[in-house]
Amino acid sequence: MNAGFEVWGSGFHPSESIEVYIDLDAGVQPIVGFADAGPGGAWTLEIERMDNVRGLADNASRLTHGRPLTLMAEGSEGSKASVPVVIRAEAATGG
Repeated sequence: MNAGFEVWGSGFHPSESIEVYIDLDAGVQPIVGFADAGPGGAWTLEIERMDNVRGLADNASRLTHGRPLTLMAEGSEGSKASVPVVIRAEAATGG
């Protein structure tokens, strides 16, 4: 959780506000961040360090168990997207 990541999306409505979160079990959905779609409906969200995002830091043990999780993006006008992700507790090192 000491690393960052960038996520992109497309197919949303122009200028649509987007909430990005991880869909955990039991209704827990820690928010990753927010973005706004551009004129063509594409957007990007960059997180420098996952452990600096409160919802992610508070759920670190549930996020880093090694199994795929669902990263969701929901737009204010009803657009939705999802992708499977695996989150590691520590950043991978070169070797």
